[in-house]
Amino acid sequence: FFWATSLKCPADLRAMPVDTMEKLQEEIRSIKAKFGTSCKLSKGEKGSPTFPFPIGVQVSVERPEAAKMWDESVDEITMKLVIGGLEVEDLSVVAATVGFPKTVAEAIAEATTNEWRSKIKKGGAEKWRMDAMLKWVETNFDKLMRLVPAAVSTYEGVDASGASCRKCTLIEPTATTEVVVEEEISEEEQQRRMEEFVRREAERLVREEAEREAEAEEKRKLALAGMGEYKAPQ
Repeated sequence: FFWATSLKCPADLRAMPVDTMEKLQEEIRSIKAKFGTSCKLSKGEKGSPTFPFPIGVQVSVERPEAAKMWDESVDEITMKLVIGGLEVEDLSVVAATVGFPKTVAEAIAEATTNEWRSKIKKGGAEKWRMDAMLKWVETNFDKLMRLVPAAVSTYEGVDASGASCRKCTLIEPTATTEVVVEEEISEEEQQRRMEEFVRREAERLVREEAEREAEAEEKRKLALAGMGEYKAPQ
């Protein structure tokens, strides 16, 4: 892989566990395979005491169907996952999306950095949790766009079928509005709202799965009774 030579001659990072780096390479390969050529990788300068760090993995998370209320100017979130070292505190996210207001990009970067570090601390099958982090961004796309309420504007638009609907877009908030927003909505409140959204979404998915299973069971009973055709749930 792109820093394989550093594992053969770890003169600058003798304490670095080889298996840790191998797991990191494996996760990056997985991300690269998933996003293809749109995934951009970077590494530290060769010869640097911290080589291959910092390692950067930049991808663009496309707007999901659940966030279709946002117009074409907000069709993706481009971000770079930066691994500055082997400690949780060395992880950070840079929102590299062109056209987003600076306050929105900074808020997204901070929220995703905190969430990424939190996922790492909780542990899991993937040590670096990059794929899980990108899935979290997709799930919370709409919520991330609304981290700075003063930067959100709505207007009367049309959907794919031509029907009228409310659309959302991002605008550059005024300096006065920014101050008010920062005073009224703290970082803790933003994090609480995001956690509440994730909780409600998880509960909704559980309910929907239970309903599908109940419906399938009812159809199965009717089919056994000769009152209908049973089709296994997909």
